[in-house]
Amino acid sequence: MVESKALQEMGDSVEKVNALLASLGYPYKLAVVSYDDLELLEKNARYMEAGTFQNLVQNLRRDGGLESVPFCWKRSDGKYEVLSGNHRVSAGVEAAKTGEIPGSCIILFTDKELSREERVAKQLAHNAIEGQDDPAILRELYEEIQNVELRYY
Repeated sequence: MVESKALQEMGDSVEKVNALLASLGYPYKLAVVSYDDLELLEKNARYMEAGTFQNLVQNLRRDGGLESVPFCWKRSDGKYEVLSGNHRVSAGVEAAKTGEIPGSCIILFTDKELSREERVAKQLAHNAIEGQDDPAILRELYEEIQNVELRYY
């Protein structure tokens, strides 16, 4: 498969980036992985309405892939447990079925040993810590978008 070969060839470049990140003291790594190597959470407190999920799938098809990276924990068996970004990954899997986007994505991960409770704490923190919109600025920005399709996007 062409994509599989491209992923293998990319490995050296990603390792160089990860070495640079480590030299800067950054505790996380990047990887380009097949969706098959990602394990979604069995229990996720976040949910997404079906229409919103389909909108996300359409956005990924339009954009050609994920535009923000899931955060994962690399298990000892080599699989990556998605701690943050489960809906994005699910939408990526759905969009990739039609061949409209690659069958892989870029992830940010840790291979540090984490207990179950540490992984759950990260999952909940990533889902719960969020900002708020300034209604006036939000309206101003939204009004800049004249294209109806982009407003729905």
